[in-house]
Amino acid sequence: MEAADTRQDFKMPGPVGHWGTKLLAAVEDGRVSREAIAEKVTRILRLAARVGSLDGFEPAIAFPTELDGAQVAREVAVRGAVLVRNEGGLLPLDARALGSVAVIGHNAEEACTQGGGSATVMPKYNVSPWRGCARHCPTASRHLRPRRQGGRGAAAVRPPALHNPVSGVPGMRVTFLAADGTEISGEDRLASHLIWFGVGIPEGTAAIRMQTEWTAETAGVRHLGVGTVGHITVSIDGTEVFNGELEDDTDVLGAALFDPPQTSTPSRPRPASGSPSTPCTGCRSSRKFR
Repeated sequence: MEAADTRQDFKMPGPVGHWGTKLLAAVEDGRVSREAIAEKVTRILRLAARVGSLDGFEPAIAFPTELDGAQVAREVAVRGAVLVRNEGGLLPLDARALGSVAVIGHNAEEACTQGGGSATVMPKYNVSPWRGCARHCPTASRHLRPRRQGGRGAAAVRPPALHNPVSGVPGMRVTFLAADGTEISGEDRLASHLIWFGVGIPEGTAAIRMQTEWTAETAGVRHLGVGTVGHITVSIDGTEVFNGELEDDTDVLGAALFDPPQTSTPSRPRPASGSPSTPCTGCRSSRKFR
């Protein structure tokens, strides 16, 4: 409760958080002053008023009717970056003067753009360091040295490699099914990493079906898998490869949500029609609720 008597205005995670009834008791017995609570509420309401989210108040700065979201996001990212050291005035680099560029590490191709957990926002697309160098240093020779990142198990498939076979758009098709197998509703998703946290699943849902077609960059054997808790069925190219229960055997809070048990099976993707060098595999999985 010590933090509640300082200028910390709210506690995460929510919506209840760790204060709740404990904070109420601390105010009633005098450990936290009512003035401190009043200051917190005032600061929160002041921010809401400043951005126009509080009834009766106009925003301090008028929101533009037309906004280039991508440009604003880029400008915010640039302004938020801090250059701690620049020995010898090395930066900024002149792309025209570069003879070669080496990009090293797992995240050279698999850009890590979010912090994870509640900070994660699934972007429509992202640009990896490798692809960014290719775009901005077209005349320099480029050398990629990826490093395998171990210990992660099944990794999410990059969105550009997924094709929604139902809607004909990038990503995957998610269908919510009733107990008798009838479709309640469906939605198109860009990412293969899906989390529902309390909302988003229609009432009466007994199973969720996910369908996608995956195109690999090169031929060869791939281990295709899924991570979840509960009964799961996985089919590849119409062949059922797993039908069973995945159970969380840990006592770690959130482990079943962010690092669930997994199953995978080796698969050699079949060549896409008319393009033998571009293999693809149709994947379908169903998760049942109990």
